[in-house]
Amino acid sequence: MAIKLKENFTEEFLADLKPEASAYLVADLKTPNFMCRVNPRGNKTYIYKRCINRKPVVITIGLTTEIKLKDARKRACELAAEVLNNKKFLKERDERREMPTLAEFFDNKYIPLHAEKYTKPQVCRDGISIFDRYFRSQFGSEKLDNIDRDTIEKLHIKLKNQRTIYVANSALALIKKVLNKAVEWNVIKYNSVMGIKKYTEKPRERFLQSDELKNFFQALDEEPDSLFRDYVYISLFTGQRRSNVLTMRWDQIDWVEKVWRIPETKNGSSLNVPLIPKAISILKSIKANSVSPWVFYSPSSASKHLVEPKKFWKKLLNRAGIENLRIHDIRRTLGSYEAMAGVNLPLISKTLGHRSFQATQIYARMNVESVRAAITSAVDLMEKRAGLSDEATVFPFKEEIKPAV
Repeated sequence: MAIKLKENFTEEFLADLKPEASAYLVADLKTPNFMCRVNPRGNKTYIYKRCINRKPVVITIGLTTEIKLKDARKRACELAAEVLNNKKFLKERDERREMPTLAEFFDNKYIPLHAEKYTKPQVCRDGISIFDRYFRSQFGSEKLDNIDRDTIEKLHIKLKNQRTIYVANSALALIKKVLNKAVEWNVIKYNSVMGIKKYTEKPRERFLQSDELKNFFQALDEEPDSLFRDYVYISLFTGQRRSNVLTMRWDQIDWVEKVWRIPETKNGSSLNVPLIPKAISILKSIKANSVSPWVFYSPSSASKHLVEPKKFWKKLLNRAGIENLRIHDIRRTLGSYEAMAGVNLPLISKTLGHRSFQATQIYARMNVESVRAAITSAVDLMEKRAGLSDEATVFPFKEEIKPAV
């Protein structure tokens, strides 16, 4: 890589350096062999570069965003002495050569030694998908210790503006985990992106509104693909997560007790889901013609069961004239109408398989009629005792049903 120009380095001069199509070097006039490398993404790195025995020697000092100019100059002078002594230089050079790139560490260490061993298969697949989409092409060839806060912070902002805050936060969470493992395994000394805060995520509250239900059920009944139609109905009648419904198996169905026994949910625990008569009827209809251990058998998919039916879902919403409704919102629909029917929050939590009661708090605002009746009862009682009315409305409080421990 050729030296483009020589200049007496100042913080202002370095800040004004612009990225080009190819990386280039700028040499400092004040300190021999002290240079700044500017790559096409705009990252600027202090380096010490000279030739020894006709062989180039390049040692990275640090990013301009992470080390002050005066400290980088001081380190360049120290390196000059170390290179002459040769021993310290050789050790640092060898360590640098052994430093894996981000892609090498992710593929050869993080995935096989952590993600595949200690996370769920879907979490592992999601991590690989996020890395391939947002990190591999841009940062995969970078040495692991060159991944800096400024670069990842820019990516975080870019994903928020061009995609969503949820995508941005997912990408940030992944790179933090990867670098944390690199620190834990003594590959790098510290995680430079730990200080980046994720964006505040607003909980999604969308569910099928009352004026949408008729069109939705009509469009669903007209659905020509029975596999997809039955999948949506079972999702609605059980309120379970998409991944669990898609991977439902016949050996999980207890026909005697009329219970679907999910061996493991998102929170890591098993769950027994009571099956209402409508759900039993649909399952029996599927079972009559089933040739697979999977309830929603799909011979065309690699897994042999139905996978995310996005195209079918989009067509269903178009027929029903409904917008901004996701498949996961079907689960939220059941919880919402339970709340509106006066079902208490602990029981809703039990229905949806929430480990944390906090996850069910979103449904508290749906229970409007029960709250209205409670307020009316209290006001009537106050007026009666004040002599302003003859009778007080007695609110029929329901017995609290506590979730099983």
